[in-house]
Amino acid sequence: MKKVNVFCSLLTACIGFSCFGQESYSLTYEFIDYRADVSESVLIVKGDQSVFKILHNGKEGWTQNEDDTRGTYILNDELGTFTYSADSLTYVRTPYRKSKGGTAYVYKRGASNWELTGNSKKIKEYLCQEALVVLNGRKFSVWFTPEISINRGPLKLHGLPGLVVEVIELNGFCKINLVDLKKTDKDTIVMDSIIQFFKENPVLEYSKYEEIVKKILVRLKIRMAKHKAESIQRDGGTLEYSFAHGDYYFVKRVIDIPRGTIEDLGKIDL
Repeated sequence: MKKVNVFCSLLTACIGFSCFGQESYSLTYEFIDYRADVSESVLIVKGDQSVFKILHNGKEGWTQNEDDTRGTYILNDELGTFTYSADSLTYVRTPYRKSKGGTAYVYKRGASNWELTGNSKKIKEYLCQEALVVLNGRKFSVWFTPEISINRGPLKLHGLPGLVVEVIELNGFCKINLVDLKKTDKDTIVMDSIIQFFKENPVLEYSKYEEIVKKILVRLKIRMAKHKAESIQRDGGTLEYSFAHGDYYFVKRVIDIPRGTIEDLGKIDL
């Protein structure tokens, strides 16, 4: 794996008055994943830097609920899922591919093409507006309030003119709800530890991440298709699968969907 050498120079550039001379915030969110499991998450904003960490509650192993007839393997580890954003770069660490020690990668964010829908509603005490965006294969509906001028949001949902209060990924990946907000200068431990992680561990360029993860996801569906064919041949019957959100079922564990993955998955008969 190629370690991104731009991180240290970026970090050096950020350790200046512009990053640390501004107010810091600690925001707590409720993170609801594709299985409707609820975890606490935290967003720390410090100047033009931010970190977002999901404090997963689920234990690793197979689990099943009424809507998941085949069962789901919960993937988690002691590090969990977190992101770090500064300037135009976002770093991501996920437990996915645990056999390889998880995956860390970086991508450069372009200008987010936020689309304001004109919809508004009140969430808690905040009057919110809705904005839509597609980021790395994920489609988000985001409700934000201009009443509080924080332009950093959960995951990599940055650049809105106000505080992110609610997030819905429209293909079932997650829902995120604001729980609490406070000004603070005492939560730097979380940010510092995440920055240190990306300094000390291999980080994939985004193109390499896409190449690796796309192959894994396509192979997963091919294995399922092979299993279906073998079962039909062995038993002379039929085997039916029904996945919520279609081929998005296969990308449920990844924050960022590699380009072309959904199209390639759609070519595999299951």
